[in-house]
Amino acid sequence: MSIFGNILFPVDFSDKCAQTARQVAAIARQFNSKVTMLHAIGDYRGLYTPDAPTPDEWIAWMHNTSTGRLQSFGSPCLDDFVVARLVKDGEPADVIAAYASRGGIDSIMMPTHGIGIFRRYLLGSVTARVLHDCARPIWTTVHQPAPGAERERIRNIVCATDLTEPSGHVVKIAAGIARDCGASLHLVHAIPMPVTLGAGGMESCTPEMIEEIQDTARARLEEVQKEVGVAVDSHAQPGFVLPVVSAAITRHHADLLVIGRGHLRERFGALHSDISGLVRESPCPVLSV
Repeated sequence: MSIFGNILFPVDFSDKCAQTARQVAAIARQFNSKVTMLHAIGDYRGLYTPDAPTPDEWIAWMHNTSTGRLQSFGSPCLDDFVVARLVKDGEPADVIAAYASRGGIDSIMMPTHGIGIFRRYLLGSVTARVLHDCARPIWTTVHQPAPGAERERIRNIVCATDLTEPSGHVVKIAAGIARDCGASLHLVHAIPMPVTLGAGGMESCTPEMIEEIQDTARARLEEVQKEVGVAVDSHAQPGFVLPVVSAAITRHHADLLVIGRGHLRERFGALHSDISGLVRESPCPVLSV
């Protein structure tokens, strides 16, 4: 079963969400997916509601209104697909994570809501929480508008790997998507360059040290491919993650970036700077698994 077999599409009725509907339709068409639209109305039970006799009646009104809006949302993009439309009570991030965890959902597609000069540096709070809390693969839109960011089909995929133990799982998913849609797959690894402490302070690596580190990384890339059973184009390049991966996306005209985010659910609960930076700055959609 493809990770796009049954897509959960959280809807907040925003313009960016309406734009995302076109991309959900493109993926659903390419993978013959089922789509579930989900809108969460928020938790208003503890609030004073002068426009309704009781909070429960206010929530019932919002539920009915949202249900009506959801029936036509995504039209005409999603009119040709089997779409389930649901409205739930509760905080959006909690509702999304809870619904996705019940089973039957293979992945989530949602926008990041980056708007304006300052919003560029922030992910939407709901998206950030879902990325942290939900174990399902999550496809996010391009945070900042970019030419060609909404291509109809996936033809080129870049998979960024840190070569840790879970890397094989991430590469396997990327390889499966590439196989299912006939896309080319390119692996990229950004090699962190250590420094040495010399008599004059911090010193950069020598050319010999850099060559040895690169050889080790390339050998590990080959091992990961053998573990997964694929043989694809791969690059191990010294540098920081964001510029190295961004350069690979541009070089290969990528329609999708696949990254791992398992450590986002570790104890401190904050987005890792590399992962959040890639989600914010990638010129193509990001699938984090």
